[in-house]
Amino acid sequence: MNSNQKTRAFLDSLSIRYSALVEVSLSGDDSQAGTGMSMFTFLSEEKPLEVLNKIRQAPAEVFADGRMTPVFLGNDDSLAIHMETLALAQEEGLNPASYLEEGDNFDDTYLKNWQASRLEETVFIEGEQTDADAPRPKQSLELEAGYPGYIGLVQAQAEDLCAALHWGGGQFPSPALMTAYLRRWRKRHQARLIAIEPERLLFALEKPCNQEDCYSLAAEHLAVFPDLLSGQNRQADTLQGYAALLKHLDHWSIG
Repeated sequence: MNSNQKTRAFLDSLSIRYSALVEVSLSGDDSQAGTGMSMFTFLSEEKPLEVLNKIRQAPAEVFADGRMTPVFLGNDDSLAIHMETLALAQEEGLNPASYLEEGDNFDDTYLKNWQASRLEETVFIEGEQTDADAPRPKQSLELEAGYPGYIGLVQAQAEDLCAALHWGGGQFPSPALMTAYLRRWRKRHQARLIAIEPERLLFALEKPCNQEDCYSLAAEHLAVFPDLLSGQNRQADTLQGYAALLKHLDHWSIG
């Protein structure tokens, strides 16, 4: 029984019916074995967080080549955007392997310089500060898009999903930069990606950020997602205010 067959059997054991199986190459050489990403998508009639936890608690031996990563993909519209983006990228010959390789080459110095330039250009523009009654993110972890929604079960590390789904560009950094930051946040803050929607990422944390690291982390978040200080996604008035907020959160909802 191959990995995909085991995954189907596992979903059957949880009474979960998948709606699609998407194959994505994570290698520049499609002939290499074991370098692809299989993504099962299925409609969750239960609360998505409960399904995600159910999958994560499955014994590792369920899968032939290690645990699969479950991630919330959003509602019908969100899933359609993911699939359209993926299809367009494949038509253009774009390969996630190039993003992963490029992300590996972004060292701390490069990220620091990129971040400084990004903050100067997009966050602290005169007039961008707004009044003090900004909405604050909820303290408890939840998937605000509600349910039913789609969950992807992917044969890849969660940190590689921006590359695999070609998530980035436009108002967001490139998929390669997103990959570098997701890996950085996973390593430094144990931030686990649990939802990837077209304009939002949701991370679960083992514990809130340490006070001494909150300011530098806030600067990273604001460089990647400037709207955290403005617009409908606004979570604070200033970088300092957002840093103070991070001391109390066991999750990040950013986008």
